[in-house]
Parts: sequence; structure tokens; C-alpha cells
Amino acid sequence: MSSELGSTDVLIIGGGPVGLLTAYALQRMNISTCIVEPLDKNNMPMYGRACTLFPRTLEMLDQLELLDEFNQVGLIGRSNVNYDKNGQRVTNRGWQHLLSNMHGTFLDYFLNIRLKYSERLIQDAYEQNGGKVLVGWELREFSLDSKTAEVSAVVGAVGSKEVRTLRSKYIIGADGGRSKLRHLSGIPFIADNTTYRWVRIDGVVKTDMPDSRIGVASIESPTHGNVLWVPLDHCRTRIGFALSAEMYEKYGEHLTEAQAVEEAIASVAPFSLEFETVDWFTLYNIQQGVAENYIRDNCVILAGDACHTHSSGTAQGMNTGVHDAVNLAWKLGGILRGWYKKDVLQTYEEERRPIAQELIRQDKDFSTLISGDIPDQYKGTHLTPDALLAQVGKDYAQFVVGLGIHYEENMLNLDANAGTMIAGWRAPDVLVLAPGSRVPVRLQTITPNTGSFWVIVFTGEPLLTGTKLRALRSYLDSSESFTRKAHPDAVKFLTVIEGMKAQGEESLGVKSFGKVYYDPENSAHSKYGFTSGNGGIAVVRPDGIFAFATMLDKGNEIGNYFLRFIEVIAQL
Repeated sequence: MSSELGSTDVLIIGGGPVGLLTAYALQRMNISTCIVEPLDKNNMPMYGRACTLFPRTLEMLDQLELLDEFNQVGLIGRSNVNYDKNGQRVTNRGWQHLLSNMHGTFLDYFLNIRLKYSERLIQDAYEQNGGKVLVGWELREFSLDSKTAEVSAVVGAVGSKEVRTLRSKYIIGADGGRSKLRHLSGIPFIADNTTYRWVRIDGVVKTDMPDSRIGVASIESPTHGNVLWVPLDHCRTRIGFALSAEMYEKYGEHLTEAQAVEEAIASVAPFSLEFETVDWFTLYNIQQGVAENYIRDNCVILAGDACHTHSSGTAQGMNTGVHDAVNLAWKLGGILRGWYKKDVLQTYEEERRPIAQELIRQDKDFSTLISGDIPDQYKGTHLTPDALLAQVGKDYAQFVVGLGIHYEENMLNLDANAGTMIAGWRAPDVLVLAPGSRVPVRLQTITPNTGSFWVIVFTGEPLLTGTKLRALRSYLDSSESFTRKAHPDAVKFLTVIEGMKAQGEESLGVKSFGKVYYDPENSAHSKYGFTSGNGGIAVVRPDGIFAFATMLDKGNEIGNYFLRFIEVIAQL
């Protein structure tokens, strides 16, 4: 018989970055959460794991008000260098194509920060927002009450027979590739085990390799594949290499630290390498797979490695996990707040599972090439694995850095009736000016992720669009307006006026639509495809995805868009 630990809105199994970030985003929406984590990570030896975050992930962290702290700790990279087997620079290979595709964002860099520090930063923010982590506890079993639609989870103290019961409305499995929640839920996981084994080792090193701290480097080793060199936080460096079949036969699964150091030194030849300290190392077999479902019984949800596994070749593990967490949290939080219909939750699986499938398709190419082999579809091209890696990296670069990831049309992403943006793609970040200021601010900065949609009214030149602005204001003030039916926190407004004006509402001729900002050079309007004479209305999701757009005087179309999925409250 177990005693009660109480209840929470959302119980999260796993206190890694995905579980912590999901919980943190929910707490920001005033949703109660509790995380169950078996490991006492504060008292664990140093661990490395995920370490590189790409621009789209950084944007998401920024809109959750976490990025400043990450930037204080991590190493910021904007450059790379690639060396051939003789130690000569080869500028058209390596990871250069990733860097050249970090455009269209003000966060045009990648951040190298080890997982232990990422987790600590998110957990601190989570606990400051009232979150709770049960350290040293693990999920034993759970059940669903069909009458109350509640989840009852039995958690046990690690290494003990002591158990407790936690009740929740939803349970999320962010507990890694061997997810206990996924197993207990009976969700199939279709995976392929490869024969590739990779080593990652972190430490303080000395080397004669030029430019060893500029962001990322690669070495085309004839014996260890395409070797990864990543300068990290706290003056550390990560070296990653493939363990060949011959090496695996020599070492087996029980590679020692001394052996890992020996092979790391060999992998970076002809450069010298000396380890002053070793913080962490690992040998792992690459597995590639996706869970058959991300959601079961409308209340059991998987995220991160619990629903997809792949190599670390392009650092997609944590990046993809962050995208999962951000996509899920606002939808689940909005449902629990009574803002959105429950059907919205299904779009989490609809959007994120195809992304994981595409990631694994790409990862099969990357992991094969990094290991020094040629994928079947490229055999006969007479290119080396290193040359092919550069070509594949160029083809997949926008996806890898996250800026090209997009979703298909669904209840949230509706074909636009104005402008040039495509629904389901990242909304452009643009510079605008606050009243009185000549210091630009980013649109993403003034539209933080709090789970609310943003309706951005691009007014054009008010002298030309005055009639349309009055029509929009008339609709929003009428009893027919969707704003009378939606929860007031579900949708927020912002006005962007072309040019610079002395006073916002005076220039508009009507009450402004949320706070006013200015677009002095018409660059923000142009980015969204709106003209001076017409303006337009853009809808941006909480996660920064462009959702819909229409003409300035078609407020009713904005209403029709939202009425597809918002919960209608009692009309005011």
C-alpha cells in the first residue's frame, strides 16, 4: 500500500533537459508540475553528453527568457576549420555549410555547453518558478482512471521498497531512449541497431592544432572517421571519433579511460594532443528509431529521446528535444488553462513525429559518412566519405540548424490570405523601434513565449490604410469579435506602424492594437510581404511559428482562424 504524494497538473518522468524545459515552460503558464528523476545529478561526477545548440534552438530558449544565462556559460561559435589527413586546411569540407546557413536570424551562432550546465540552468529557472523535482525517485507503474480521466503513478525511492502515489491530469515521459513510461504504455519503438560505435571524450587538452578554440573543427582521419573537435565551456574540449571494427575487436564494450585517451591522440594525427584532465568519456552504439506514437490515451505523452533516438553526428539530440518540449508545452498548458480545445494536443504528434522521421533519414547518411563509409545510395559517385559529408551537410544544413524546420497545414497552420509567408514555417525575426527610442528591438524579444498567440497588426502607412484600420477596430470592438469568445490571455496583440510617428494612436486614428512599435524603413513589413498601402495582419504561434495572415480589414478572418481551436468562454 503506497501513501499519497498529492496531485499535480502534469507529472514528468525524467529530469533531463527535455523534461526540465517542458516543466519550466508549463510553470510559466501557471500549470503545476512535478518531475521525477532517479539520479542525484548534483552529486554525480562530471558528464558531457549533448553540447551544441543551434540558432533555432537558441531563439526558442531566448523567447523563454533562458538564453542570457546559457550565453554566460557556453562557448559561442561562429567559425570552423577542417583539416585533411596531412593536417592541411580544406576549406570546402567539414561543417562550413552549416555556418553559412545560419542566416535570417540575429542569433547567427552555435553555443557549446555541456549537458550538466544546461540542466542546472533550466532547473534553477524551473524551481524559481515554483517547480518541484523529486530526486532519487523512479516510476514503477501507472494507471488511468476512466471515470476521472486522472493518471495515478506509483513512484519508488531508488534502491528501496518505499513507494508513493502521485495523481496528475497528464504524464510525460522524457526519460530517455530506454523510457520506462514508453515501456509501461506499450508504445512500440521501431529502431535499427547499426554496427557503428563512437567515442566521445571531454577534458582539458594541449595541442598544436591551429585555431583549436574557434567554434568547431574536424579532422579527416584515415583510421578514426571524420573526427569531431569541439571547444566547450570552462576551457574544456570534446573529441569524437569512430571506433573501427578492428578497434572494437581489440577493446570490446569495455573501453577504459586510458584506451579512450590513446585513441583520441591517434585520431587527431598529425597534430599532437595531451590530456591534462579527463572529465568524461563514453563509447556507444548508434541506434536509430522513432516511437510509433507520441501520445496514448490522450494523457500519456512522450518527448525527446523517449520517442526518437539517433547518432550525435550533427548534435540533433538536445536540439530536437528542445523543439519537442517547446512545441508540446504551450499546447498542453493552453489546454489546461482552458484556452484551447483538447484536439490541439494531437498536433504535437502530427508535427513533431515527421520531423523525427526526417532527422533519422538524414542521420543514416551522416552517421555512415562520419564513420568513414559510403551510404548505399551514394556508391558509384567516386567521392570520398569526407567529400560526400560536405555535400550532404550542405543539402541538410537548414534542417540541422533548425531554421528550415517547418510543419504542414493543420488546425493551427492555415494558408495565408495576405503577405508572402507560408504557414507552418518560422516567423521572421525583424527589428522595430519602441516609441521614442532609436535603439532597435527584435520582434522575438517583444513576443516572448508565455503560451499565448500573437496577432501582429502591420498597419502600413496609416494615411493610406486608415479605412482598413477603422474596419479592423470596429470588428474587434463589436459583439461578433472572437476576442469576446476567447480567454483574454490566449491571444495578445501588437501594432507595427510603418515609419516613425510622434504618437501611435494619433497616427492610427483608432485605438491601437496592443503596444505600438515602429518600422521606420519598412523592413519588417517587407519581410512579411505587406505593403505601405495595404498593411496586413500576421498570426504567430507561441513557439514562433507563422500561423496565418490576412488583409488589414479582414478581422473576421482572424476570428474564423482562432475559432477553429480556441475554447469559447461565456460571452462578455
